[in-house]
Amino acid sequence: MTAVWYERSKVGTLTRATDGAIAFTYDPAWLLSEAAFPVACALPLTTLKWQGDPVIAAFDNLLPDAEGELREKIATRVGAQGKDVFSLLSVLGRDCEPLVHYTDTGGVSDHVFALFHLLGMTFAPRLRDFPDRRLACFGSAKAWANLSPIIGKPINEEVNRQHWGDIMRLAASIQDKSLKPSEILRKFGAYRQQNRLYLALGEIGRIERTLFMLDWIENADLRMECHAGLNGRSAPLAGQSRICAFTRAYPRSL
Repeated sequence: MTAVWYERSKVGTLTRATDGAIAFTYDPAWLLSEAAFPVACALPLTTLKWQGDPVIAAFDNLLPDAEGELREKIATRVGAQGKDVFSLLSVLGRDCEPLVHYTDTGGVSDHVFALFHLLGMTFAPRLRDFPDRRLACFGSAKAWANLSPIIGKPINEEVNRQHWGDIMRLAASIQDKSLKPSEILRKFGAYRQQNRLYLALGEIGRIERTLFMLDWIENADLRMECHAGLNGRSAPLAGQSRICAFTRAYPRSL
């Protein structure tokens, strides 16, 4: 079986019968969630098991075009049992990066928040120095009088507008493995005062960190998940692969 996840929530399970037929079942907890959405238009939310062509069509969209030899080459390279949808996703899903990364305070910076967001992943650190960090805002902090004591300087929107194209190219270079995030952060750190892209990335990170901090304050489940993740209790069940590949309403290519 292969588990399908959206951020920190299990959406459902993809299975294959002995005759090769694949099926998808939504997780009961996902169906009860207010944030629940179908993985595809052809697979509406239901307690019933979806089987056959609708399932194949929905999950086939996660893979490269079936025409030609590309899937066969991928199957050979990753050691999949076949080039069918289930065989490929089971292996690729098992090896893909998790979309939620837990870390302690020592691994936290605004630039790391930004890179995780740009790569479609969630950065979930355990913030021990929470009182020392300031929230970011657009415009004057006076608009949020009750929060003004914990709000820092406003977001520099202009630097993001000026360097948005560079930021997108940076994210694309990381996704195609042309660049390593660690190398980028190291180089930026060495020339932080002179590098406007470094400043722009930091502003995106401030936005993402602020959203995370507000969620941290309001969401006890998030705090528990971060602690559990760091303690190693959030790993998937043995024998299950994970497909962490869905954005809202649409599958995202692995």
